Amino acid sequence: MKQIDISHYQSIDKSNMLQSILDWPDIIAAVWADMKHFVLPSNYSRIDNVLILGMGTNRAIAQCLKSAAFEHSNIPVEIVSDYIAPKYITNTTLVIALSYSGNTEEIVASFLSAAKNNGKIIAISSEGELSSICRKYHAPYYTINYGAESRAAMGYGFIAILSIMAKLGLVEINDKSMQNLVKMLKNLIKKINPSNPRHLNYALQIAEKIYDKIPYLIGSPILEGVISRAKQQFNENAKTISFCDLIPESLHNSIKMFRFPAKLEERFFVLFLVSFKDHSRNQQRFNIYQQLLDKNNISHETISVGASSDITTEILCLIVLFDFISYYLAILNNTDPSENEINKFISEKLLIKK
Repeated sequence: MKQIDISHYQSIDKSNMLQSILDWPDIIAAVWADMKHFVLPSNYSRIDNVLILGMGTNRAIAQCLKSAAFEHSNIPVEIVSDYIAPKYITNTTLVIALSYSGNTEEIVASFLSAAKNNGKIIAISSEGELSSICRKYHAPYYTINYGAESRAAMGYGFIAILSIMAKLGLVEINDKSMQNLVKMLKNLIKKINPSNPRHLNYALQIAEKIYDKIPYLIGSPILEGVISRAKQQFNENAKTISFCDLIPESLHNSIKMFRFPAKLEERFFVLFLVSFKDHSRNQQRFNIYQQLLDKNNISHETISVGASSDITTEILCLIVLFDFISYYLAILNNTDPSENEINKFISEKLLIKK
């Protein structure tokens, strides 16, 4: 098993992605305080459904917040990650668009369509076309001010939308629970940041276990946003192949996939993400899945962040944990976690085709 020399991370992490991960608690506290001054128009309280528009990191945010609202909201929360907004949008649909640049073309297109269909629109971005649309339709928007990659600014969009949903009574969160969340994140970061030695650093240990393997993330639907984000971070930070799946669905199909090509089982490392909210039958299914992996000599690890009574706290602690794991894996792979040349290439090609 390859061991990481974390003392060399600064020579690899050229844009200081590490600082963005360390910033998580401060970002959460700052945005939560800032959103107290964010006033929703009075007619925005009369809604029948919520639609969140987002790609990549922002889609993962939407998935996480849908989970946070699942047991509390009496109206549906849906997600769109495409150019086309659904036809069911009316003046009782709250449409929240999330794009770090404000110019993500899929989101701009679907957001404009939602505005034209009289949806109650809100944008969260660092200006761009989304804020221009909001100004045109006299709609509220929140501006992100953070100089880093979009995926490093996840806390801004997450807490901004969480605050909006709290104002509408769609999630249970208040100042006290937010203070507890920030405290828990700070304690977690103390345990897994690079200054903590290997034998005490859980995130570093996991990164070393999955080095040169294919991380395969499995969790229940309540953690769908977390496993999506973790997979994205393995892809973007560590530049490594990764997959994610859900329990119970994966026991109906993907558990059977390890037979071919030959010796594929040697390359996979399965990471089970468990939640205090997991259904008892899903807990049993995790156990069955692990037994089947053991029979086929496939490596696996179960990951949790300990006891919690708040799903939002659990979600964000897991996200930060995997931000560190993917960061350490990037260092092991000797690759800059902030490098983004492929995205630039795609953007240039799409610009030519317009």
